Amino acid sequence: MCPVELVEDRLREALLVECRERSIEPPGRIDRIVTAAQTRAEKAFCARTLERVGGAGVARFLALVPEDNEDGAALLAALKRDPGAVGLDPCRRRSSS
Repeated sequence: MCPVELVEDRLREALLVECRERSIEPPGRIDRIVTAAQTRAEKAFCARTLERVGGAGVARFLALVPEDNEDGAALLAALKRDPGAVGLDPCRRRSSS
């Protein structure tokens, strides 16, 4: 579920549904299981993405993100520190300026 579902409450519910369907006692540490699954899914997504982009693409991305860069790449460094809420509103605000 983690690659397609981002809301933790829905992930917890999906885990409980799966346990019920398999007649398994739900684990006591659902939050830890959900967090571990999310982490594993994020790492797998990043690995697949880096694989597709290739070494040259990765180097170009990394060149845009140095923390000490003061020019236009500083935007990517700021996004790396605090990406903000997921959604299209920030993109819409930038494109209308």
